[in-house]
Amino acid sequence: MATRKFSISPLMHISTQGIVFRSVLITLAAFIVASLGAIGFTAYSTGERANLVIETRLNQLLDTVQSTVKTACFVGDHDLAREVAQGLLSNSEVLQVTIMAGESILADEFRRGASLHAGQASSAALTRKINSPFVTDQIIGEVRLIPNPEVIDHIRQADISLAAKQLTWQLALVSIVIITALILFFVRPISRMSLALHKMDPTAGERLEMPQGHARTEIGLLVSSVNQLADNLVSAIDASREARTVAETASRAKSAFLANMSHEIRTPMNGIVGMANILRRLGVSPEQERCLDTLDTSAQHLLSVINDVLDLSKIEAGKFTLEEIPFSVESLVAHVAAILAEPAKAKGVSLLVELGEVHGNLVGDPTRLQQALLNYVSNAVKFTEAGSVTLRISILEESTESATLRFEVEDSGIGITPEAMARLFCAFEQADNSMTRKYGGTGLGLAITRRLAELMGGDAGAFSTVGVGSTFWFTAKLKKGEALGVEPDASVDVEAELRKCHAGRRILVVDDEPINLEIARMQLADVDLLVDTAENGAKAVALASCNSYAAIFMDMQMPELNGIEATQQIRQLPGYRDTPIIAMTANAFAEDKVQCLAAGMNDFLTKPLYPENLFAVLLRLLNRPGR
Repeated sequence: MATRKFSISPLMHISTQGIVFRSVLITLAAFIVASLGAIGFTAYSTGERANLVIETRLNQLLDTVQSTVKTACFVGDHDLAREVAQGLLSNSEVLQVTIMAGESILADEFRRGASLHAGQASSAALTRKINSPFVTDQIIGEVRLIPNPEVIDHIRQADISLAAKQLTWQLALVSIVIITALILFFVRPISRMSLALHKMDPTAGERLEMPQGHARTEIGLLVSSVNQLADNLVSAIDASREARTVAETASRAKSAFLANMSHEIRTPMNGIVGMANILRRLGVSPEQERCLDTLDTSAQHLLSVINDVLDLSKIEAGKFTLEEIPFSVESLVAHVAAILAEPAKAKGVSLLVELGEVHGNLVGDPTRLQQALLNYVSNAVKFTEAGSVTLRISILEESTESATLRFEVEDSGIGITPEAMARLFCAFEQADNSMTRKYGGTGLGLAITRRLAELMGGDAGAFSTVGVGSTFWFTAKLKKGEALGVEPDASVDVEAELRKCHAGRRILVVDDEPINLEIARMQLADVDLLVDTAENGAKAVALASCNSYAAIFMDMQMPELNGIEATQQIRQLPGYRDTPIIAMTANAFAEDKVQCLAAGMNDFLTKPLYPENLFAVLLRLLNRPGR
């Protein structure tokens, strides 16, 4: 198994530019938020400071005029009071001055052009009580000063501006320090780790190096986690490879076993079926005819079981391939009805066909469609004691390129319970185990039908009523094809045509089984053909070199030289470039057919060989133009 270099860099790719950008963005956001908060706090604190400064200055101003105000209040001198008030207003920090003696207002002076709300005046006013010059504790008046808010705002704005400049430089310095620290202690190690990840191959034992000084930091923890992830991934890859190797080995063993069993079973089956046909041709009594009928029926049943097991195995292994050849739906349905007409008639069951509006030719695998329909119709006939079985076909969807068909088989049989319906399309399942004994069957037919429908782009299902009957359906999406040429006339007697047109022509049969050689020789001789036989590919090449053969039947598995190699060598002989060579083999897998056709064979027949199939293929190839 080829090993692929594995890198975890796609899983751990880190954009350092993105980290730097996000780090700067986060720092700037923090800077802005901190600046706004600091400026707000500074505005509040500077406002308090401005009020305190003004209050201190006004108190100092009042100290200078306190004695004069005391005299004005003591004697009630309005002029002196107004003079003091106007003197105080000469200071730009004072907005309004009020001097009172008891309840009487001696002076109330206001700065021109200024206004102040009463609520603001009461809250911002600075009041100084005036004591009597003779009695210390006796209050004879008061002075009320209202500071100028413009001066307060000016002081506040100056303080805020200065504080903002200082805070901005401080926060900018802090931000630069933070960004530098992020780059040095976070971004740079991450960047180096990202570059190392791109080059690292964990399957080669490579791991990230621990950045210096980061053994106990988050970066060190990340490096350790990545290395642990690499170890786990390598272990998982090794386990996956081992499991895949085991699975592939088991699959090859299973395929080899099935191919071998198919070959080994079909080989004696060919002898049974072949000899039964030969005996029938030699002439038998009615009692012997019935025995041969039983023998044929048993052989067909055994062959059906073998084919079902092989089909299911190939589908599950993903090795099942569908053909895409043009076919007629009408001919397909007619063939199915013809095959099961006699069994239905024997039970007194009416077999009906409803084709609907389905006309024209389609492209698909008619063999597998027929197999699916035969599964449904034969089951319907099997489980219907009286009444009818209806094969119905309709179009679900149609376009210029394709058509989705619904194939439906309805019967008036025994019906199926809902519990049994749930497992009906599973492999080796039947509606009732007791039915296996009464009606026979492996339980594979419905499972294969559903798998075939799915491979054709459709689905399969059923619905049923116990005692009333069942309806089984499947859908398939098929391409539209060109009109077919003239189909072979089914009424033509193939054997008679062979005797009439090709009697006396020499045929070579190659097979390593003496019984198979004898059966093929007798069947071909019965239509007046001359037959030579060879037990391996080497003798076949030698005979072809010395004789001229109209057609060659070639087995695949033979000693000395197998059928594939023998065909390739015969094609190189003079006069054999277009000679019909027909595979006659017990290897029934699709890949065997592909291999035979690729080697230069013209057709493919699987054992057991039935005379009608053998003669039909031979007649078609011998009647080709130029033959």
